[in-house]
Amino acid sequence: MKQNFSTIVTMGDPSGIGPELLLKLFTEKPILIKNIIIFGDTLILEKLIKKFHLSLKLKNLPIIDAGIVKKFDDIFVPKIAGLAAFNYLEQAIAYMKEHKIKGIITLPVNKKNISLTNKNFDGHTSFFAQSFGVKNHVMFFYHTKQSCALYSEHIPIRDVAQSLQKNELIKKIKLIHHDYKIFFGTFPSIAMLGLNPHCGEEGLIGDEDTIISDTIKELKTINVEGPFPADGFFLDSRLRGNDRRKQFDVILGMYHDQILPPFKMTYGDRCVNITFGLPIVRTSVAHGTCSDIARTFTVNPINFYETIKLTKVLSAKTKNVTPLT
Repeated sequence: MKQNFSTIVTMGDPSGIGPELLLKLFTEKPILIKNIIIFGDTLILEKLIKKFHLSLKLKNLPIIDAGIVKKFDDIFVPKIAGLAAFNYLEQAIAYMKEHKIKGIITLPVNKKNISLTNKNFDGHTSFFAQSFGVKNHVMFFYHTKQSCALYSEHIPIRDVAQSLQKNELIKKIKLIHHDYKIFFGTFPSIAMLGLNPHCGEEGLIGDEDTIISDTIKELKTINVEGPFPADGFFLDSRLRGNDRRKQFDVILGMYHDQILPPFKMTYGDRCVNITFGLPIVRTSVAHGTCSDIARTFTVNPINFYETIKLTKVLSAKTKNVTPLT
């Protein structure tokens, strides 16, 4: 491994499609492997190479073997799968800090599996924020035509309204404004969705949307508009003859399943998950472990390839970046 690595890839949950995505990368797009180093378990990959009858030898590939999985027969004990996935992350971050590597791609993990041995783990985004000592961070999804971001991340719906605080909202909008400019060259126009149906109907259906309105009024130097009712925002092209979404670079949703279903339905396998606020570039594919199709070698790797390409481009732009506090 004498080459200079610029990007790390972690295998993710070994009981999911992470190992198969790596094998597809090796066999279909070897050109993308350049400057990449992978953290995972070679035993799993060797077994799958035999299972799928692939003409592939791992000895010449840039893989650091975590050595967690000692036995593999297609079925994983959830606790072992979670332990392995978490270990890949820990080893990768330690390697990243030691060798000053700027980019890391995380393949999907199963949060429940990891929580069996690491109870405080609630997802990659907050884990990386903690690992790099960052308090202000944003889960962001990029597509060449448009992007989206989340105010709240992996929390129950019952906690979303209580989590909506003006100071936190301001910090996240400023971070989106800051990091988007670093990565993509221009300050973004941002649309904010309301929290309640119809943005609360002027207080008839909750008053939390006034927090959003007050925040927008305060941010005079940032191009942000809203709040927009989420249901109508995604249907404007049918009702008005124009698509309001096209006026904005970024749509900021208040919670996970408000913004991601319509965004992924629109942009599918071409959008990439980025964690804003870090001193490095952390990206991920925009899908989960897909355990229902694991071990079939039918997973579509397009999103993974798009993630690799974008990560390499963004990593070159982070040499002198100081996270926004």
